[in-house]
Amino acid sequence: MPTIKRLGHAWTWLRGQDKAGTVSSSTGQINPVRLSIDFSGTKATNLRWALSPSSHVSDQLSQAVVDAGTVPLLVLCIQEPEIALKRIAASTLSDISKHSPELAQTVVDAGAIAHLAQMILNPDAKLKRQVLSALSQIAKHSVDLAELVVEAEIFPVVLTCLKDSDEYVKKNGATLIREIAKHTPELSQLIVNAGGVAAVIDCIGSCRGTVRLPGIMMLGYVAAHSENLSMAVIVSKTKRALKNILQKCTYLPALEPLLHDAPPNIMKHIVGQFSKVLPHDSKARRLFVTTGGLKKRSDHEGSLSARRSAEDHDLLSVAESVVFTLVHQQAMERNNVCLCKASVVAGGEQVIGRSSAR
Repeated sequence: MPTIKRLGHAWTWLRGQDKAGTVSSSTGQINPVRLSIDFSGTKATNLRWALSPSSHVSDQLSQAVVDAGTVPLLVLCIQEPEIALKRIAASTLSDISKHSPELAQTVVDAGAIAHLAQMILNPDAKLKRQVLSALSQIAKHSVDLAELVVEAEIFPVVLTCLKDSDEYVKKNGATLIREIAKHTPELSQLIVNAGGVAAVIDCIGSCRGTVRLPGIMMLGYVAAHSENLSMAVIVSKTKRALKNILQKCTYLPALEPLLHDAPPNIMKHIVGQFSKVLPHDSKARRLFVTTGGLKKRSDHEGSLSARRSAEDHDLLSVAESVVFTLVHQQAMERNNVCLCKASVVAGGEQVIGRSSAR
């Protein structure tokens, strides 16, 4: 009922604005020529809210909006500097695209995808919601439309939306990835190669409620395509589980055997735990040195310096922090011992001096 009322109010507004001939008083049809003339300022925003309910309700009304020639004007609107106008135009394009492949193709033919893709990283959360929704509604219909969205180079940029502070940006970002992944193994493999599976798993872990559903469905679609893709999903889940376990483990004797041959992306979490515990535990520091842990770290630093990939660089930074902390703490302990010895010697000399004086 609210949608029907909104639609009625929208058309009432349009008819009320018909002094310039935007809407035919006899048929209620939109005049595309007059519409293009009026497409600016506050009236443009009002007009978008008038057209958006029409495109939202049914494919027939969406087709009427398309037949009036509004799609190219909507694409112009998303290029305007006014954020509110961008939001409403993107929302209307989303509503038009969702009904059928033909309507989605009309939006694509107007050049909407490239402009929508450029706004994925826009700082306005409400705009990003609508942009991601519009791309999702285009991609869902067919392999060809999904490939056109991918060709706009949305990966890996769209993965940053899965870490957004806005829950609906996360949800719509995961929905877009889902709508692409469901079509073919090749598209799913592209997402895996871009790090999409790991990003979605992290997103699921950081969300609650129905916001997680698109990400969960996306993992199901990817895993259903082939055994290799299923294994990619399993491995990503296992890595996340291992990472969570390592970040909670503070019992260093259990972690020390992993210093031998853990891969760099796991090693940095192991070394990270050492860097948290060692500065505050003198006994653990001594064990780290006497059991050869420090030597392993030093040897590993030398090999990392030779390779220096981005991931190795992060690990090297953590390792250097551990070694520096150890050296600093040991120096402090040696200084304290030396000071104590010096105090004892000085005290003894004073006692001997007083005895001699007597």
